[in-house]
Amino acid sequence: MSFVARDWRLAILAVYTLAVLGFMMSIVSSGGVWLWELYLAIIAWAIAPVALLCLVKRFRIPCAFAAIALSGFGIWAYYNTFIASAPDAQMGLVLVFVPLWQLIAAIAALGVFYGVARVIGIES
Repeated sequence: MSFVARDWRLAILAVYTLAVLGFMMSIVSSGGVWLWELYLAIIAWAIAPVALLCLVKRFRIPCAFAAIALSGFGIWAYYNTFIASAPDAQMGLVLVFVPLWQLIAAIAALGVFYGVARVIGIES
């Protein structure tokens, strides 16, 4: 059972990583190939909150649902910023603040999961 849940969470992480990569490719100019280190750092920052939830060893199923929620929020925010709206000078700030909000939410979710487990006395 745990192997299936882990694969499910890794699939969530893979889909979210591909979505973030797609959004990054849609905003990167073709002349900026020499900035690939920066692009990789931005992608790593963008997927870090979802990766935190997908790679944690405890609470596999609750973390998977939290990862789906955070992934949905991230994809919605990136789509509305980069695809659905007109170009703006502050669009890049989304790549800083959306992962920050997601990271805060992921840490809060993990805190809730650990707190509830401690209160009801489960080890999983």
